[in-house]
Amino acid sequence: MSPLSYAALQIASCGKNLAKTVAYARDSLRKSFVSSFYCVDGTAFALKGAKSRWERLLVQILIIGGRGFIGRYLVAALSTAGHRVDAPARDEIDLAKMSEEAICDQLRGAEVVINCAGLVSGASMEAVHERGTEKLLKAAAVESVRRLLHISALGAAASGETLYQRSKGAGEDAFRAHPAGTLPEFCMLRPSVIIGRGG
Repeated sequence: MSPLSYAALQIASCGKNLAKTVAYARDSLRKSFVSSFYCVDGTAFALKGAKSRWERLLVQILIIGGRGFIGRYLVAALSTAGHRVDAPARDEIDLAKMSEEAICDQLRGAEVVINCAGLVSGASMEAVHERGTEKLLKAAAVESVRRLLHISALGAAASGETLYQRSKGAGEDAFRAHPAGTLPEFCMLRPSVIIGRGG
């Protein structure tokens, strides 16, 4: 295990020996030419020096649905890793109600977009999961977003048993409908039922 990996593991554990852990991590990171790192509680420490390789890996991330159950955990994890994370509230970016142009305004400057927007019931599911995803894809292409991570659902398909699965399937179809090379690099995840603290 590299000094950087071990330092990250130690910082993640924090606990009673925080001061000792941070001291060890600082030394390890200095040897790895990394000038900053972020602890799980948001605490940051920095080492002197030019902009590091680590800092150059940090990106501007926009999380749609970042105030929701999955989104909150993503915001915490990515912010802890040092990335610049924006998680606007639903009234600031509503895929169902906003125009493509308005979504473009929200995406401007983001290198990575994570779409956690989702509803488990109600007539608005199709507006969010299908038409909202289509608007998001067009806006991401216009704003030259580098990567897009889309949270879908297990069983998402046009033949799904529930409206939720069918609407999520339609959202996935929106990706496939675009010719190759016209969209940002993307990944679609199909989680099952997610259970956790705060859910």
